[in-house]
Amino acid sequence: RKLPSQPQPLPVELSVPSSGLGGAPARCFYRKDERFRQPKAVVAFRLYCPPAAADARGYLLAQMWCNAVMEELNEYAYDASSAGLHYSLNAFPGGLEVSVSGFNDKLPLLLLEVAKKMCAAVTFAPGTFTIVRDRFERSLRNRALKQRPCDQAARRARELRYSLAFPPEEQLAVLLTLSASDFEGENCKLLERCHLEALLMGNLDE
Repeated sequence: RKLPSQPQPLPVELSVPSSGLGGAPARCFYRKDERFRQPKAVVAFRLYCPPAAADARGYLLAQMWCNAVMEELNEYAYDASSAGLHYSLNAFPGGLEVSVSGFNDKLPLLLLEVAKKMCAAVTFAPGTFTIVRDRFERSLRNRALKQRPCDQAARRARELRYSLAFPPEEQLAVLLTLSASDFEGENCKLLERCHLEALLMGNLDE
């Protein structure tokens, strides 16, 4: 009997593509825009920081620190947005997320300004702390005390699904004990032992 011929599209190369930047402290993934060909790009970083995953206090401090950094970058961010550049800095239960997007020509400048502010944010002005603290207190009180029952049930379901989830009631109790001095050196605590993952997409050279 004659054996069937080998199909032509049978894969030969079965290795998994590796990230562009390897090693323990960082991984980087890159995808060039070859379809839309616009002079734009998106660069996103996820920093896994042990202090942000330790407990509700660590997570809340990370959130408020990110918010304070953005508060002090408001003027620069407004000018950048007028030029088509945008950024975000947020905390998640486990670390920080930083992203920049817009026209790729000046994107490195925006990223550099955000990174410089993150590294220099050892302390904040008293006014910045007051603004951020009041903002978080209103938000946490609304989530803890004024949510509709269906929203509360959905939130509790998410908290039960994810181990690194801290209820707003617990965060609110922590918030009421915080002062401006608690943020001294917070950037060093978050950034000194973090693991970085990056995603670069768009009109960027490898």
